[in-house]
Amino acid sequence: MSEIKIENLIDSDIINQQHEQWFNFYLKLNNSIEKQFFKPYWLLVKANSYGFFIDLSDKNYPLFEVMFIDQWYKKYIVKNIFQLLISPDNEKENITSILDRNNQEWWNLIFTLSHTN
Repeated sequence: MSEIKIENLIDSDIINQQHEQWFNFYLKLNNSIEKQFFKPYWLLVKANSYGFFIDLSDKNYPLFEVMFIDQWYKKYIVKNIFQLLISPDNEKENITSILDRNNQEWWNLIFTLSHTN
């Protein structure tokens, strides 16, 4: 994984409206597991999907995808949005290395889960 592939990004003009819709959806969750996992302070990133979020409660504003594999997980795209924003200027760590590292962490988690069941 050497690039971010999120299509249908939410237009910045309607981001407040989308967040309000997410919050209303969150309030309607009645499954306690989902209510515990999902958070009202997550910001939707992709239009017409509840798959990609930015966590507004975390000062690093991580960008992640939510996945269900016997339970809900966060698959981090970037754990610190600022790394994504400055990566073109950072010679030590570019976005490719950040994405590859986070993707490797994800696959390590999946591998661990598959060998514990």
